[in-house]
Amino acid sequence: MTHLLDANALIIPGWLAALAIRHKVRLLTFDAGIAQLLATSEERQQHLTLLN
Repeated sequence: MTHLLDANALIIPGWLAALAIRHKVRLLTFDAGIAQLLATSEERQQHLTLLN
């Protein structure tokens, strides 16, 4: 069961990031780890906003 939770912890943020890129919008999140899922710094600047 633990592995399933770990997989969902990666799949859901990855899916949200892909959705933001596809729709050319920004993803607002408290999770700084999502930035690692984006391939380039341009993608991070264009599609991700980290909230404090």
